[in-house]
Amino acid sequence: MQEPTSENDEDIFEFDCPDCGAHIVGEVSRCPECGVEFVIEEVTEEAAEDDADDREADEVESADDEADVEAEEAANPDDLKAEFSSLVDELRPMLEMAERHGADTSAPRRLIDKAVSSGKRREVESAVVTLRECRSELNRAIVDRLEQDLCHLEDLAELAERAGSDAASLRTLISGARAMMEGGDAEGALREAESGERMAEKLSGRYTEANGVYEALERAVLNSERFYLDVREVRKLLNEAREAKERADWTTMGILAKKGRDELGRVLPDVLNAELRRAKQSLLDAKSAGRDVSSMVKLLRAAGVAAKRGRHEESLERLVEFQDEEAAS
Repeated sequence: MQEPTSENDEDIFEFDCPDCGAHIVGEVSRCPECGVEFVIEEVTEEAAEDDADDREADEVESADDEADVEAEEAANPDDLKAEFSSLVDELRPMLEMAERHGADTSAPRRLIDKAVSSGKRREVESAVVTLRECRSELNRAIVDRLEQDLCHLEDLAELAERAGSDAASLRTLISGARAMMEGGDAEGALREAESGERMAEKLSGRYTEANGVYEALERAVLNSERFYLDVREVRKLLNEAREAKERADWTTMGILAKKGRDELGRVLPDVLNAELRRAKQSLLDAKSAGRDVSSMVKLLRAAGVAAKRGRHEESLERLVEFQDEEAAS
């Protein structure tokens, strides 16, 4: 083979003739042996751009591979176990605080039960993800509870001012509670809201007590209607109590609301017993089907205990939660 004559070997263009196989050095348009003509295609700018795109795609794929490796490293079993323990320690006082101040913890408790079930199956990563979700739900429940309390206090301040009372101290307390919440002190903010409730009760007379009875009746009526209970007479009393509330007749509002609760209390026991039996059978069916029934068991047990102790409205609320859990599972 002829030796390259260029000082730079990479400048020499060498190839074999596709027709006769003769080795050719240099750029020629015709084979010197057999005379066949060559068509030499130039590399266009578009082709060069395609090559660059291919290289870029390779780099992106390589970056994705590195991200997958990092994700695998992040899911290290020891790290997950440590995070699981940390989340449990963090959630326990949060849950206690939320329940102590009346926040709705039904959704977080379901998530905790789900995480516990995953832990028992040694699915640590799934348990950690569920506990993270639980933390978000708990934060949301606490914020919602506080916002509900503070809005209620603002309404009471307005009521007190309409009645000629000085509600400046109450409004200062409300502003302080909001500042605490924004600063991350949820416990302090909720305590301030409770103090505000006592302050508002003094300013608004019998309103707070009467409104508590009214709101309890309103919830009980809505829950009863979930089980198709005939509460038309009770709802009439509820509507009359609402009218008394609108004209600031707190005494009448409280009397009517209490009368409605007494009326509902006479018909609830039979309904609760029937629903408890139905819920128990539903639980057995779900268990035999292999579904996770841990949350349903807790709710049904709580409903049964409340019913035995005569806390009919509480039992009704637990059965409503059971019904929601039943539909979701």
